[in-house]
Amino acid sequence: MLTYQQAKDIEDALGPQQAAPLLAVLQDLDRKIEDQKHAVKADLLLELATKADIANLRTEIAHLDGKIDTEIAKIYGELKSIRLWMKLLVAIGILGMTFFSPTTVKLLEMLK
Repeated sequence: MLTYQQAKDIEDALGPQQAAPLLAVLQDLDRKIEDQKHAVKADLLLELATKADIANLRTEIAHLDGKIDTEIAKIYGELKSIRLWMKLLVAIGILGMTFFSPTTVKLLEMLK
């Protein structure tokens, strides 16, 4: 933007009537430059993440992290339950094979 002193110097050098169109063009050019600056700033704000955007992302990440921890705890609980059932099934299988085997029956008969 032209300062008052710069405009005055142009008027002094060219005269008030000849400087007027030049000053009008320079002021119009300054206004267009400012408009372009504002447009670029607006475009950048649309494209770039602001501090508020980053804060929102951090909040969402913390929330998701909590959900993940909860889900992992549920999975560990289910795995413990599955392990217990597997041990029980193996024990039942071993007992079933042992008690219904002909060799076991003969051994039990011999013990009587």
